[in-house]
Amino acid sequence: MIPLVVFTAILSITIILSQLTAFQRLKNYILTEINQNSDSIRNFHPKLSVILPCKGFDPDFDQNLKILLSQNYLNNLNCPNYEVIFIIGDKQDDSYRLIEEAILKYPQSNTKLVIAKPDFKNVHKLNSQLCGLQEIAQDSEVVVFVDSDVIASENFLANLINPLQNSAIGLTTGYRFYVPRSFNIPGILRTIWNRVSAWEMANPNLVFAWGGAMAIKVDTIKKINLFMVWENCADDDLSLTKAVKQLNLQVKFVPQCLVASYADGTFAEINEWTNRQLLLTKFYYPELWFSAMIKSAVLFLFSMIQLIAFIQVIFGQGLYALIILGFGLLLFLFELGLFLYSHKFWYQILIKSWQDNITVQQKLDLSFYESFSKSLLQFYIIIPLAHLVLPLISLTSIFINTLKWRGLVYKINKPHDIKLITS
Repeated sequence: MIPLVVFTAILSITIILSQLTAFQRLKNYILTEINQNSDSIRNFHPKLSVILPCKGFDPDFDQNLKILLSQNYLNNLNCPNYEVIFIIGDKQDDSYRLIEEAILKYPQSNTKLVIAKPDFKNVHKLNSQLCGLQEIAQDSEVVVFVDSDVIASENFLANLINPLQNSAIGLTTGYRFYVPRSFNIPGILRTIWNRVSAWEMANPNLVFAWGGAMAIKVDTIKKINLFMVWENCADDDLSLTKAVKQLNLQVKFVPQCLVASYADGTFAEINEWTNRQLLLTKFYYPELWFSAMIKSAVLFLFSMIQLIAFIQVIFGQGLYALIILGFGLLLFLFELGLFLYSHKFWYQILIKSWQDNITVQQKLDLSFYESFSKSLLQFYIIIPLAHLVLPLISLTSIFINTLKWRGLVYKINKPHDIKLITS
């Protein structure tokens, strides 16, 4: 029993040091990036083409369009220096009417509404993005890919493309930040999973692009041959991440482009969402997936040891089990402190971002602020459950190869061998 006690102690210390190091690295990175001088943003305005694939519409879709079409991104003549290319599958799509209305409301904006030709070699989103690439203006220097549910500030585009001034950077990215609206256990589990994943955004070896907000130079697109990278492919962001890194270029996370979203959902929805993220990571960014599997295995093993020790204590089976539970309590108390520490940090970052932009501040109702403030207690309650559920969900990705995206189911055999199963 003594070797198991020593092993449990090593596991708990390893987990604590790993979490503390990863979060502190992310915190330092974000503070450094946010505190940088903004003069370079005002002086860097290459012509942009924004590609937005649409299928159905998300909550606040019309408000997202309004912000996107009124960006503070102007040329020397004080005119918008970007175009927005909307891609939909057909005119019967629910988003079609809202897009047309938005285009009419903002006649000064440069927009295109394109009907994508069906191509079952790619998932719907990638097919739309490839169609959009064929429509960009000849003088565009940078392409920005965004999702339809992005809540953008008026300086969103300027912030996102700013690091591309550095020739060593090939791709920039934002990231989604989830907040549970209520005491919704699946939503809280998604929030924890997402925030832990965010720690890698400051890791130069594992940083990855998020498809909801990515920017890349047209020259880089040509160098990596993006049409080939995305041919018969199921993923946009991780495959692009790998292609850019293979050119020895960096992927840069832009914390000013954090996108706030509600996290709530059912267990089935959250399980589908996490399975999709993990499956795509397994096929398109195996280094990141392998790292996640190791961490999940360690945490799951630790949790199972704790569970067995708890059962032994209940049945009065000894002192060693109590010592093992003590290491579990140590990890739990550490994570309580880390969540309190990180919660205050994230709150300050998000509030600063919202207060810096009146449009977004008006857009986000007060319940969003209240939800974030109250969510700390929810995390405390769910942490023990998260130790079992999240690693288990992660480890199941070893055995799956099908994903569901907006009603469509695909089977992935290899990174460039996918098959539409149901539509």
